[in-house]
Amino acid sequence: MQVIKDVVVRESPLWLQTKLMKAGIRPHNNVVDVTNYICLKYGQPLHAFDYERLGSKEIVVRLATDGEEIVTLDGEKRTLNAGHAVITNGTNPIAIAGVMGGETSEVIETTTTVALEGAIFSSSYVGRASRELNLRTEASIRYDKGSDAWKVEKALQHGAALIAELAGGTLIGGLAAVDNRAKNKNTIETTLTRINRVLGTEISPTEVQAIFAKLQFDLAVDGDTLAITVPSRRWDILIEADIFEEVARIYGYDKIPSTLPNSVSAGRLTVEQAAKRTIRSYLEGAG
Repeated sequence: MQVIKDVVVRESPLWLQTKLMKAGIRPHNNVVDVTNYICLKYGQPLHAFDYERLGSKEIVVRLATDGEEIVTLDGEKRTLNAGHAVITNGTNPIAIAGVMGGETSEVIETTTTVALEGAIFSSSYVGRASRELNLRTEASIRYDKGSDAWKVEKALQHGAALIAELAGGTLIGGLAAVDNRAKNKNTIETTLTRINRVLGTEISPTEVQAIFAKLQFDLAVDGDTLAITVPSRRWDILIEADIFEEVARIYGYDKIPSTLPNSVSAGRLTVEQAAKRTIRSYLEGAG
């Protein structure tokens, strides 16, 4: 989170309004429009709070309690449940995390200090809240589909600098941040033998290293074992099977041999399954 003080909230310049309208987004003001512009440019949602209207000097992200309420930026009162993540001022919700901000901390004409928040929220929590509250936004769409956790700072710094420029404010140096991304670094282990067995190929060690170099995945080789570190931009790569798909895609589907099963036998019920069906038939017949 970054803070910009002494801002003047007004209409955005024409170039910014034009870019947003071309993307189907209605312009609001020079602060909110910057957050929407950064969302389009980086795919990283940001949210601007009126710092003086937060109600505290604390920001806490937690799960909502059943029946907890918040009035969102669209003026609607929404009832939350325990599966919805919220941003709070330490006590009360001020935003539905990754979906929409709250009305009480909205940037308005009298706002002079802006707290700009950038974060990565779990797509499962964002997607669930968006669907259950029937609230689909530019932010929720991006979080629901997945986002690159390692570009938050770049998007946040660009957004803060742009707000300071367009709103005539002063950017307070430094970030207030909590960072647990390193422990979630995605490293998947497999073996070259398993890759070849699953794909039916005879890919050599040199070829597999060239494939991961093209993908720009870090590869550590220990004999037959491969440890692949997946870059954050490829949040869709989660399990070993995803690695097989990437290898096949780069190696070439046309190079993968087509084979038929050695033998095909008709399926049949086990003794237990056959007995259950017989008993079920008799019981149904008896009503």
